[in-house]
Amino acid sequence: MQALIDAIVSGDQTRWVPLAWAALLATAVALYVILDGFDLGIGILFPFMPAEDDRDVMMNSVAPFWDGNETWLILGGGGLFVAFPLAYGIIMPAVYLPMIIMLLALVFRGVAFEFRWVAKRSLFAVPFLGWMMWMAGYVGIKRGDARSRERMLAKCRRQLELGNTILDVGMRREEVV
Repeated sequence: MQALIDAIVSGDQTRWVPLAWAALLATAVALYVILDGFDLGIGILFPFMPAEDDRDVMMNSVAPFWDGNETWLILGGGGLFVAFPLAYGIIMPAVYLPMIIMLLALVFRGVAFEFRWVAKRSLFAVPFLGWMMWMAGYVGIKRGDARSRERMLAKCRRQLELGNTILDVGMRREEVV
């Protein structure tokens, strides 16, 4: 910190601007690590809470904050690219695979947060089941809800108009027609 203050006092931008960026990036990454620890801790404890009410309390305690924590990670990565392109070009190829795995995990975590309140609770007892069903084109329905029934029938009608089967029993499209 003293080096940054000395560089600013000297007025030499070639000294203080990189130091200021380094301080900003270090702060952003530190904030991400500190603030995201709360979310990750809840995620680690989540499977060990058998009561749905306890799980709801855990999710409600994290819900207002989880999305904002990734802002610090984006600032760190984007700032590294903008302020230190040479360092970015050297560091990123070495850590592509871990970064891709981490970003995919963050995407799945975000989807789990958002879809937990939409899908049936029982689907989320099995990790990623609800997400995989959605990706496979699963047409869900909320029992007893007339609007949900109408939406489900409209989705099925669209799939039939496209030539897709709703219940695939091993027949190909040409065999059905």
